[in-house]
Amino acid sequence: MISREEKEGLGKRLYEERKRAGLTQAALAAMGGVSPKTQVFYEKSERVPDAAYLAAIARESFDVMYILVGERTFEPLSVEETALVSGYRRLNTRARAGVMALLSGMQPEPEQRVHVKGDVGQLIEGNLHTSAPVTINMGKKRKN
Repeated sequence: MISREEKEGLGKRLYEERKRAGLTQAALAAMGGVSPKTQVFYEKSERVPDAAYLAAIARESFDVMYILVGERTFEPLSVEETALVSGYRRLNTRARAGVMALLSGMQPEPEQRVHVKGDVGQLIEGNLHTSAPVTINMGKKRKN
């Protein structure tokens, strides 16, 4: 038996997923093979969706694990990301290789900054790849 809190959470998460997908209640009801009135009952937590409904919306990329227990199985894609993935899947092998080459060429160049203050007592040669500031202490200055 499902508790009242679990039932309410399920309805709330189903509503969130429908809104994330940009669908009306009628559209999601049609996807799930139920009436719009049943969809309203699901979202108001008056009824619990059955396995056939959940399987149908899972085939439409709804995160059913999140709807049921509140744990995401994947990070939801934005509309733009969904369009990119759909377009990529329609490409042939050669075009996919081109897209991957384009993306790898768009990686930001590592920062190559070296700040030297005071007397220089060492030489650093080659590329410096660091994500944090580097400090080299050479000890105290000698008194003459």
